[in-house]
Amino acid sequence: MTMPEPMPEALRRQYLGLLGIDAWLPRNAVDEVVAGESVPAADVNSAAPVAAESAGQRAAQLDALLGRAAPGANGVREANPSPSPDAIPSPAREPQRVEQGGAVPAERFGCTFLAAGDGLLLIAAFAAPDAPGLSSAEHEMLVRLAAALVPGRTLPSPRDFSWPPAGLRVPGMEAPGAAREALRAMLDDQRRRGTRDVAVLGDELAAVIAALAEGMGLPAPVRAPALATMLREPERKRDCWALLSPLRREPPA
Repeated sequence: MTMPEPMPEALRRQYLGLLGIDAWLPRNAVDEVVAGESVPAADVNSAAPVAAESAGQRAAQLDALLGRAAPGANGVREANPSPSPDAIPSPAREPQRVEQGGAVPAERFGCTFLAAGDGLLLIAAFAAPDAPGLSSAEHEMLVRLAAALVPGRTLPSPRDFSWPPAGLRVPGMEAPGAAREALRAMLDDQRRRGTRDVAVLGDELAAVIAALAEGMGLPAPVRAPALATMLREPERKRDCWALLSPLRREPPA
């Protein structure tokens, strides 16, 4: 069996730059980079370095590429909940069959993440990988859960992560491993920002994140029922709190 080729480093850096991740560790030492040194996103093959643009220009460019709303006044691009809280697709997916000798289907991931503070990161899977985001009811439940786990703190706005990004198509985007590489980059960015504990709402996504976290210095994520599941089956909220309550932070003095 022939293993797929890894994503080219230049293409990988382009994805990281578009995701707003401005530094990372290279996978391999190269002539112009000392192994283990942070590499800025401006090193992406580009005639005009990204770093030369203003933050507003970069945000506007990314918004135009991804077809998303511009950031709010606080500079954070907020997650955009769906207006129909009752139209929640089933999180279950039919297994994809691959005929012998055929191409491996590209993975797709969709989630909203919230760095709640004090080193706690909450990640909520979309009801379906290709969903446009959380429903308004799911969004409200995520924020309430974060407030209960990290009391007495001002919560940042949740942010969406989806792969492939909406409205963006470049060569190699659906190559085997591209989705996991983008998700790993997002997790590593949060780790560098102080994340110590991760909770994932959604079993399928939790299994993927557990595999990625193992080699990143992050503990295995705490797995809890998906938001869509708890909306359909309210009794699962009790199970969720039993799993996540050990992560509860003490209120600030």
